[in-house]
Amino acid sequence: MKEKLLICLPSLEVGGSTTVVEGMLKHLDYERFDVAVAVFFDRIADRYRWIERDGRIKVAYLHKTKTIDPAFQRRLNRFLKEWKPDVISSHLTTTYYIRGYVRKTHTPTFHTVHAEPSKDLPSLYRFFLNGMIRRGDIRLVACSNSIREAARTLYKVDVRCIDNGVDVSIPGTKTEKKYSFLCVARFCELKNIDILIRAFAHVHATNNDSSLAVCGTGPLVDSYRELADSLGCLDAVRFFDPRQNVDELYEQSRVYCLLSDREGGPITVLEAIAHGLPILGSDIPGIRNYVRQGENGLLVPVKDVDATAEAMVALLNEYDRWRGCAERLRGRYTAEAMSRNYQELFQS
Repeated sequence: MKEKLLICLPSLEVGGSTTVVEGMLKHLDYERFDVAVAVFFDRIADRYRWIERDGRIKVAYLHKTKTIDPAFQRRLNRFLKEWKPDVISSHLTTTYYIRGYVRKTHTPTFHTVHAEPSKDLPSLYRFFLNGMIRRGDIRLVACSNSIREAARTLYKVDVRCIDNGVDVSIPGTKTEKKYSFLCVARFCELKNIDILIRAFAHVHATNNDSSLAVCGTGPLVDSYRELADSLGCLDAVRFFDPRQNVDELYEQSRVYCLLSDREGGPITVLEAIAHGLPILGSDIPGIRNYVRQGENGLLVPVKDVDATAEAMVALLNEYDRWRGCAERLRGRYTAEAMSRNYQELFQS
C-alpha cells in the first residue's frame, strides 16, 4: 500500500524551499507515495504550474491571509483530517499551523531547515518548533552541513543532513560566453549586489571587455541601475528577469558570483556548479559547503569590495584553469539524489 505524503509550503513562489520541493516531486517514486501539497497562500510562479497539472499530485490551496486567520486554520484542519497523511514534510513557517494535528495524531513529521536556524523562522515560530522537538513530535532535516551544525547547536538535538540538489538543462552544443560574471539572486540588501557592482566597476575600469549579468527581482533594482550608472559601468551590466531561461544565462557566463551576508544551501550556487562554473562567494558557512577555496572558486570576506574585485580579476585572468577544476564537480548535487534521500527518510 502506498504511503500518503503531505508537503506543506507557504506558497509556490520562486524560492529555495519551493525549488527543493520541486526537485523532490520530479523524482518521487509515485509507486510508493500518494502525494498532496498544501499551499497556504494562493501564490504560484509560472515555472511551478506543472505541479498543478500533474495528475499524480494533489494540490490544495488553503487561501490564507496575512492577518490572524481562524478560517484558514479550520480549512487546514479539515484538509488534514480528510487527507490523513502517513508522513508530513514541512517547510518554513508551515510547521506552526500543523502542530496541533501532529501532536494529536503522532504523524511522523520532518521539518526542513533551509537557512541559518536563528534566522530561518521568526522567534515565535522557533519557540513552538522547539516545543515540538522537545516533545518528540518532529524531526529536523538540514539542507547543508553548516545548517545542520547550527541547528544542532540551537535546538540541541540530532539533525539529519540532506544536501539540496538541482535539475539543470545543459545544451548539447557549446554556448558562446557573453558575460564575464553572473549573479542570480533577489534584489535585496542581504544579497549584497551593490558590493558586486562596485567591485565589477573596478574590474571594468581596466578590462573594457568584461561584463556582468544580474538576474532577479526585488525592491532595489532601480538603485542598482543607478549605482552602475554612477560608477560608469552601466553599459557593461545587464539586468534580467528570472522568468526567462536562467539555464541559458549560466551557460553564457564564465564565473558565478554570490556575495550574500548569509545562506543555507544556496540553490543558485548548486545550479552554477551543475553548469560547470567556477564560483566567487562570500566566506560564509552556507557557501563554504560547496566552494573549495582555490579549487572550484574563491571566497572573499563579506562586503569587502577590494577583495572581491581582486578575486574577480584572478578568476577571469585564469578562466580556463578555473573552469577545468569546476567541471569536475558537475553532477555532484542532483535533485534525483536529494529526492531519493528524502524518500528513504520518509519511510525510515
